[in-house]
Amino acid sequence: MKGRFRRLWARLWPTIGGVSLRVKIMGIALLMIAVLGLGLTVQTRTTLARNLEREIEQRALSVARDLAFRSTDLILTNNLYSLYVLTRETVRNNEDVRYAFVVDLRGNLLAHSFEGGFPPDLLTANRVEAGEPYHREVLQTEEGLIQDIAVPVFGGRAGTVVSIILERRGDTVVLIVEDDGRGFDVKEAMAAQRRGHLGLSGMAERASLVGGRLTVESAPGAGAMILLEVPIGDGHRRGDRRFTRGKDGTDSGDDGR
Repeated sequence: MKGRFRRLWARLWPTIGGVSLRVKIMGIALLMIAVLGLGLTVQTRTTLARNLEREIEQRALSVARDLAFRSTDLILTNNLYSLYVLTRETVRNNEDVRYAFVVDLRGNLLAHSFEGGFPPDLLTANRVEAGEPYHREVLQTEEGLIQDIAVPVFGGRAGTVVSIILERRGDTVVLIVEDDGRGFDVKEAMAAQRRGHLGLSGMAERASLVGGRLTVESAPGAGAMILLEVPIGDGHRRGDRRFTRGKDGTDSGDDGR
């Protein structure tokens, strides 16, 4: 290799040595400009590629966080059909999203958007570790590279529903839902969700509209229990007033104070 380079240099040197100093300087300047232009082109392409990748990641993260937030109540109430509809709507309303799915704390599949069956390898392709706000993996697929974003539902505290009890106690219908999740601070969760979101505070407000009461018990590491009590019968409460339906079909009420 060195011998070939020496022979080539020996052939070129007489030609290079025969040109004037001015031509040599112009040649060196043109070479430097070419190298500089090539370097700037590579740097620009690299910067654009990084910015595009970052923009795609932020877009995917926004969609994943929205799905996780809207899944919380559905998981706590074990509403798997609505959860399935939610994953399908997420894909349908976002052209750049290829799939969406939700799993519980044990990694069991709860709902997905695939029409031809769920690819089992996806369950282990990307997992969020404890304390991570999200985790990103770039997956090689038949369609090319796909950014897979995993976001914990309710900070990873929405566990598997382990029991649902619905019963009548006198003039009251009682619904109890328990899960085995990581638990959460109830006061902190209620305060956070009042700032522009529904969640537990929205459930409590809807219960109060029919004269009911929502009780939430949870603590970090202790799962969660949701108790809903709704009065039924001819005389029932709506807000702060008690209403009784008359024979003519009209409602009459008093303040109940």
